[in-house]
Amino acid sequence: MLDLSSPVPLYHQISREIYRRIAEGGYPTGGALPTEEKLSAEFSVSRATVRQALAELVDERLVTRRRGAGTFVQKGRRAHARAAVQGSLMDS
Repeated sequence: MLDLSSPVPLYHQISREIYRRIAEGGYPTGGALPTEEKLSAEFSVSRATVRQALAELVDERLVTRRRGAGTFVQKGRRAHARAAVQGSLMDS
């Protein structure tokens, strides 16, 4: 899933994959994302790399982080993400 030979940083590749999953409904609006531990195991990267990927999604206001509770898809943002992903596919 990750392209280790790509010049694109791993954290950015991970954030784009999570973004895609949100857009496609893999992570429902208001729902929790997997824990940092699970994501780091899934992508075979450090938790610091996952944290950096999640920070990108927080900056884009696609997810919110709640200390001690987890990371959640922002309400109303899934449709925004879906439109962005579809738009980028149509541009190709």
